[in-house]
Amino acid sequence: MGKKYENLVPKPIWHVMDALYQKGFQVYIVGGFVRDALLGLEPKDVDLVTDADMRSIIKVFGKKSRIIGRRFPIVHVPIGGNDVVEISSFEKQSWAKKIFRGTVSVEETLKIDALRRDFKFNAMYFEYPGFKLHDPLGARISFERKVIELIGQPNERYQEDPVRLLRAIRFQAKLGFIQQKGFDQFVKRFYKPLSKVSGQRLFLEFLKLMQSEHACLSLTCLQKYRVIDVFLKLLPEAQEYYESFLRAYQQLAIDGKYQSTSLLIAGLLWPSVQRDMGNVIKNQKGLIDYFVDLSEAQLNVHVPRRLLELSASIWLLLLLIRSASLPEGQLVSLPGYEKALFINSLCK
Repeated sequence: MGKKYENLVPKPIWHVMDALYQKGFQVYIVGGFVRDALLGLEPKDVDLVTDADMRSIIKVFGKKSRIIGRRFPIVHVPIGGNDVVEISSFEKQSWAKKIFRGTVSVEETLKIDALRRDFKFNAMYFEYPGFKLHDPLGARISFERKVIELIGQPNERYQEDPVRLLRAIRFQAKLGFIQQKGFDQFVKRFYKPLSKVSGQRLFLEFLKLMQSEHACLSLTCLQKYRVIDVFLKLLPEAQEYYESFLRAYQQLAIDGKYQSTSLLIAGLLWPSVQRDMGNVIKNQKGLIDYFVDLSEAQLNVHVPRRLLELSASIWLLLLLIRSASLPEGQLVSLPGYEKALFINSLCK
């Protein structure tokens, strides 16, 4: 069955899998690639799991590979440019040694590994080579029911990591599945712990939600469960604009174009800039000081300073375009001009 999915795997990933396999290790593709392939979607990231321990993985791929993470350590192996493949290991489990002695079957091995993952549809495996499908938790039933099912007791799993709530919302937007019973109550119960997650981690989750082909539906879901404020404050009166902006922004991904992060930040905060600009001019407040204050007031995630500076340059260009105070010829060569035009085209 899995044979037809082989061509979906990029060649550099094949080299990584084969390198481990040739050293005598078991290799499996796990998670989102398997899920998306089975659903007929175009898989993007390829994550691997192997019975090789961390030291052995590093030995196979050399010094350029590195271990990241503490709680669930993985190895990043570079595959060209800025791309890496993530490889996790069975080694952390106490039963791992039994695998090498042959006392634990493949299905038992994968079932134990699957139980530490988050959602059932992320706990399926393609075995290399041959691409035999392993579904140790019966995740295919989730496909039939179109339900986002957490592995284990929801109360425990969301308490363990409240960011799983955001992942569930992202899958709802991406797959069109429904949440399992009681999800609304879990959102309310764990909203406060979720809001206390590090700003850096929340920012990464925000990008996963928005830098996609389903950005507009992601916003709808975040607003439905009242968690958008975990990321940033939006103006209720600008809802139509936000939807228009995100429809245009997600079209970039659909068309295979780059989704600029500075454009995303500038676009979502632009209504606030428009609202405040009259008072800023009246009070003779410096634009730079205003942009800094705006970012601190509206954003609840940690956005790198460089991105904020790029967003501010887009706002400045938007103000110049809309005021027509300078001829277009003087603006067109400035960095960020095309992004400012992108936003301006959506404004009434």
